[in-house]
Amino acid sequence: MKWSSSLFLSLLYFLPLNANPHQKIAGEIEGTPYVIALPTEWNGNLLLLAHGYVAKERPLSAAFDSTSASLAHLLDQGWMIASTAYRRNGLIIRDAIEDLNDLRDHIEVNYGEPFLVILEGRSMGGLIVTLITENEPDRFQGALAIGAALQIRDSLYPIEKTYQPKAPLLFLSNQSELDGPTAYIERATEAAIKPVLWKVSRNGHVNINETERHLALTALIEWITTNTINESKDITYIPPNTERDVRFENGQCIGKIIDISPEYGNIFINLNTEDFTKIGIQRGMTFRISIKDETTEVVYGTTYSDVPEGEWVAFPTADNVTRVAINLGNASKALDAQIDDVVSVSGIDSSSSQTD
Repeated sequence: MKWSSSLFLSLLYFLPLNANPHQKIAGEIEGTPYVIALPTEWNGNLLLLAHGYVAKERPLSAAFDSTSASLAHLLDQGWMIASTAYRRNGLIIRDAIEDLNDLRDHIEVNYGEPFLVILEGRSMGGLIVTLITENEPDRFQGALAIGAALQIRDSLYPIEKTYQPKAPLLFLSNQSELDGPTAYIERATEAAIKPVLWKVSRNGHVNINETERHLALTALIEWITTNTINESKDITYIPPNTERDVRFENGQCIGKIIDISPEYGNIFINLNTEDFTKIGIQRGMTFRISIKDETTEVVYGTTYSDVPEGEWVAFPTADNVTRVAINLGNASKALDAQIDDVVSVSGIDSSSSQTD
């Protein structure tokens, strides 16, 4: 069953960015950057974030958006939230687990023993938190693995999955990436605590919105504290339409950049699938995008892997806007893009496109 619009979900989705005052502290543990978001009054609960793969040449960063609706909600409840950059970028599993343990130790020494510690990992981070639930249930009481890349393996420092999680492990995956978590659960029949898979009926990789993230985090916390959870659930949430500054002229759709991912340089533009359809651009087609004096050709797909490494791709997001990215590259740097820049999109053969 899919979630429909409700007052509660709509309020969460449009939660003001400054809803919860908190302090952010940045530092290093033996050269590894970390960031901690401190609530006004800490309730003893801690969420540790495990990020996904970052290209080796990128600078180390532990940054995360503490104003996002789901994290802001936890901070408002008194949760502490923290993230580590890991000691290096690239494929890193075993050392990333050690870095998360070091961050937990640092928090315990400086702020006191946490009452409850949960993990959220995305992509490669989803594999990392899965391995932690298999091996360290006394230090981490549960994990949310979003779009878990369970197939990857660090050949330099290998660590094998046991398929025996000893703490609550909730997988959240898009409908196009259910095979990995499903196979894991099928092999976890002897697990002391059987893992659970929830899905979002949307294609892509970690293509979820803040309401879906909030629902999953809330369910994990309830699972840990009450020992109850639905073993299978579709938590797809479709955001309500909002007024947008988009216009059509001469076969082009013109909008603007509404956000840029600081970690990966992905560009988010305020165009949705209906806008692309109106100018004749369908999935699998290549289109042109222009920002200021720069123009490039982009494949309109569903996820990063639709194109080879280093190539341009765009696809709809869970928030009903469009992500423009370079597979394992930095799109905003390549186009010198800034938030609020005007963006124009057109088909390669714009003469056959529709106009308004």
